[in-house]
Amino acid sequence: RWQYYALSQTFDKAMRFSFNEFHLWYQFGLSLIAAGKFPRGLKVIRQCCRIEPSNVTVHLLAAKLCYQLEENDEGIQFSKAAVETVALSPPGLMTGKCYLSLGIGYSLMADLATLHSQRQELQRKALTEFHRALKADEYSYEALYSISVQLAICRQIPESIEYVRRALKLKCDHRDSLHLLVLLLSSQKQYTEAIQLLDTAVNEYPDDIGLLMTLAKLKEVVYSAEDALHTCQHMLRIWKQVFDNVSSSDGSMVRGSSLIDKLTSDRRSLAHIPVSDMNDMDTASVHNSVAPSRMEMTLSERGSSFTSSAPRTTAHQAALLQAQIWFTIATAYLSLDKCSDANACIQEAEMICPMSHEVFFMRGVIHEHQKQFRDAKQCYESALAVCPNHVKSMHRLGLVLHNLENDDLAEKILRDAVNLDPTHDESWYDLGKVLQCNREVDAASECFMMALELESTKPILPFSSICTTLC
Repeated sequence: RWQYYALSQTFDKAMRFSFNEFHLWYQFGLSLIAAGKFPRGLKVIRQCCRIEPSNVTVHLLAAKLCYQLEENDEGIQFSKAAVETVALSPPGLMTGKCYLSLGIGYSLMADLATLHSQRQELQRKALTEFHRALKADEYSYEALYSISVQLAICRQIPESIEYVRRALKLKCDHRDSLHLLVLLLSSQKQYTEAIQLLDTAVNEYPDDIGLLMTLAKLKEVVYSAEDALHTCQHMLRIWKQVFDNVSSSDGSMVRGSSLIDKLTSDRRSLAHIPVSDMNDMDTASVHNSVAPSRMEMTLSERGSSFTSSAPRTTAHQAALLQAQIWFTIATAYLSLDKCSDANACIQEAEMICPMSHEVFFMRGVIHEHQKQFRDAKQCYESALAVCPNHVKSMHRLGLVLHNLENDDLAEKILRDAVNLDPTHDESWYDLGKVLQCNREVDAASECFMMALELESTKPILPFSSICTTLC
């Protein structure tokens, strides 16, 4: 990457003599992007759009950068400009790309929407644009995959499977389509077929941590938590091999303490390593950021979008990926009733992203596992203070309040959770338990029926854990 950085420096010096020279501006922007300087690259590409407003490729590149930087509103505007521009020429392959870019923008906005009605409207718009992209290019596996993702999120499982299989017929080694099909099979409780397909995908992409996270979860459900920990240890080794030398812009390393070195060098399985005794807080290199970033806000939902196969993964993304691995390990340890080892993993993640809502949430889960409901309540409240729309924290807080016999507040919190995410079956089930305690039998029965219906199509991990991105 340093070669691209040197190239961008050369273009930077040449810009003073190249006013409104599109080619040099465009090459300057591409060199900045290749060097990992996405914010400045976006500023340069904006200028390219002003110089040549009819250039569809530049608009699409600007939209892609906006989506990567989570500036979705501006990305949608660039995508709309591309659609308007391409409409002036005969239909071609770029027409489908433009509609696909616009659909991705609506899909990303839907993920961030807090109102269910608003989310439904954005999902409908995204699906419409994806179908337009497919109509413009019927051999577009990206359009088929994107349609499948949206249908899966809406729990239209049979239709989603049909589209993702069509995408795989056009590109049989498409990683995200394989990953989505694994989740769809798990939603139909076909765990054996899901593991077989996932083994094939992992053989094709052995360093993809997103696929390995799903494999660890499947092994925990189908086999045992010890099998899941074996996969987690493999993930740590991959992370160390790929990202160990990645540093942030100020030169600090993205790692936490030396615990990752000890665990990856130990030949024993994680299930037999006393992690709590090996954790050394004094040797930690704490992440400098105090305020939670938007990337941390979406860590738990987008964990698998950060893959080791991505050549432009930033130091911050690598750090968050390591934190997500520690969360996965902690969950497996809790299944084995090893709370001290789980707590050691959370301490390691806390050094990487100290203000992440996921850290507070996992601490609450550990306290709840130990029946320390008041401490768990405080942790869940802290998680919601950082990320008010974290549905899992809402759900667990409502359950803890129910255990503390505060059913009125528990009902209110759980209703907020199901309003925010109507597909969260556990929230519906626990809301039914609270209503049953309040002697609202009919309402409780409806909640139980809804929970049962949603559980029958629940994947091993949320469908939103797979990113919809523009290739």
